[in-house]
Amino acid sequence: MKTLQGNLSYAYHIYLNRESTIGAGIYAGFAQRSINNSSLQWMNQHDGSSYNASLPSGEPSDGTSLITYPDFGGGIHYEYGRDKIDFGAGMSLFHATRPAYSFYGTGEVLNMQVVGYANALIRTNNRNVALVPGLIYFQQGKSSELFLGTMFRYTLKQESGFGHKGAAIALGAHYRNKDAVIPVVMLEFTKLNIGLSYDVNVSKLKTASDGKGGFEISIRFVNPNPFAASRSSFD
Repeated sequence: MKTLQGNLSYAYHIYLNRESTIGAGIYAGFAQRSINNSSLQWMNQHDGSSYNASLPSGEPSDGTSLITYPDFGGGIHYEYGRDKIDFGAGMSLFHATRPAYSFYGTGEVLNMQVVGYANALIRTNNRNVALVPGLIYFQQGKSSELFLGTMFRYTLKQESGFGHKGAAIALGAHYRNKDAVIPVVMLEFTKLNIGLSYDVNVSKLKTASDGKGGFEISIRFVNPNPFAASRSSFD
């Protein structure tokens, strides 16, 4: 099964005052979803001991192997920055037209996805130390997911105009609601952000996972330079 999609997006930001900005964006795209039925095996084709290709699959014969659909969405974003705090929040909407999504024409649609998020960089009296809380919420159809957590960030080296590059380290954890705890370590080197996290189940799924989690490595390029802008790429 394959999905191929291309989008064009446009966003515009305005200054509300010296401390805050607000922006809005939209996207429009076109997608196609395809499936190769030749290698599919169905439960009805199990003869009691093994797979038997000569048995009927029981699947509808009038389906298609390719569907195409337009896709639209948009969002808004607000930022505030002053003295010891930088704050950002926003909301976005994907698949606004709920396009048809079934190979069999059964009326299945791609549900709208709503995403809401907020994050902050809160500096202490020691300018090298900051608190970086954040959350993000996803809702699509009957499914939802909530992440929230906090990082403690320490600036190892300040940026200067004499060729000295900024660097910082952050430690913390996030929680995926009713599912997992995720400890995180992140390093910043000027415009490069490198993160390492470990996903540990705390839900009933831990019975199947035997308490084992999953490592994840992330690498991000951040522009503008978060040190020159007195901000953190963790937001």
